[in-house]
Parts: sequence; structure tokens; C-alpha cells
Amino acid sequence: MHTNASVGSIDVHVSEAPSGQDEVTWTCNFSVRVVSRGWLAAIEDLIDGEKICLGRLYLNGEELVEWATLHEVRSPALIASEGRAKTCPTCGSHYTTLHGRVSFTDPTVLDRPLIIAGSGIFIREDEVIRRNLRTPSGSFKPSLIRFESPSD
Repeated sequence: MHTNASVGSIDVHVSEAPSGQDEVTWTCNFSVRVVSRGWLAAIEDLIDGEKICLGRLYLNGEELVEWATLHEVRSPALIASEGRAKTCPTCGSHYTTLHGRVSFTDPTVLDRPLIIAGSGIFIREDEVIRRNLRTPSGSFKPSLIRFESPSD
């Protein structure tokens, strides 16, 4: 299961609240990214509202205001030198098995400070350094992803 590439804001009703220790997590099957608004505050000004959408989390009909869902409409594909990258023929979502060297090949990523792709939250390195951003707790260890021209 994955989210439709053309969907914007995603509101989710959960059966239990996210762990207070994790600032970045997912709903079951990793289908919807859930982010602590405390951590999100450090990058919220980077969100391009036409591409990146915030949604709400609900527990027993009550909004969990300290959490948001984070999703990008038609996010650029992350490509791996080994593994595979596919696009869903129904909705256009990219899903990737990442092995080897990982990169973006879509030149539109070059001007973007923030990308929300299926496999992560990507913040341009100069923004991370300028803001002295810390890694969110509970998240995977950050890694540097480069742009590679398809002709490389």
C-alpha cells in the first residue's frame, strides 16, 4: 500500500498516539509519514504549499495537535544504482528498493530546499548547515543524497 501521488493533505485516524520519543515516524506499512510539530517548526518555512502538504492526526475523534502528516504531491523519484525504482501505473507514486549509490536524477530538485519523497525527508545540505539542524529523534541516520544527471 502507498499513498496516491496526486493526493495533497492527508488526515489520518490512528488507533494509538505516536511514541513521544520519535519525532519522525510512519503509519502502518510506512504509507503515511508522521512528524512531530516541534521538530517540524525548524523547517516549516521551507514547505512549498503547492507541493508539500501537512495533514492532521486524530485519535478517538480528537486531533493530536502536536503531530502532522507530511506528504509531497508527485515527489521526484529517488534512484539507486542497485535495487529498483518503479512508478505505480495507477497513481504515479514512486516506490524504490534502495541499494548502492542513491541519487535524484530529476533536475527540478536542484532549486528545492526541501523534498518529501517516499523514502525520506530531504533537506538541502546548505540549509541543514545554515540552520544547524539536528537529526529528529527516532529517525534513520541522515545521509547525503546527490543529484546525478541521467547522462552521468
